[in-house]
Amino acid sequence: MSATFVAGRTNSRGLNASALIIPSIIGGGLMAFLPRNARVGQLIGNYMTNADGAALPLVYALAAANFAGHTKKVTINAILLMSFCVGNIIGPLTFQPDGKNPPEYIPAKTAIMVTSVMAVLAILVLVGLWWFGNRKRYREERLMGGYAHVVYSEFMDRTDKENQEFRYSY
Repeated sequence: MSATFVAGRTNSRGLNASALIIPSIIGGGLMAFLPRNARVGQLIGNYMTNADGAALPLVYALAAANFAGHTKKVTINAILLMSFCVGNIIGPLTFQPDGKNPPEYIPAKTAIMVTSVMAVLAILVLVGLWWFGNRKRYREERLMGGYAHVVYSEFMDRTDKENQEFRYSY
């Protein structure tokens, strides 16, 4: 709850979402690489892996704030929802009951870490792209002496690329 509060106050959803996923990476490492007799540490790691669920509302908020145009916004929300669903289907399948996996399930715990790292990297890449996009628009605006404001432009169903007044939030 504190991360969403801070994200709302500072308009830094991407950085807060990344910060919420980092405990999941650490938790996956604790579960995968602590000795088998360190049960308390593994239990703490298990609890820490659940911290990444708190980042999901921030990721949806990022999508809502940074994609304009009805079709584009609906498409990105559908992609996010489908990705979440596919992850929930594939995730349990990484815990294979055969072979050398049980009871440690090291490949599955490593998969938790890898996917969490990939999520943080993807968020940070998007934040960087949006930051550079804003800088480019501010620079263009300064060179042109400002944009002529179009009345009710926010209701014209233009995408973020088409609307020169649109600014990304990260």
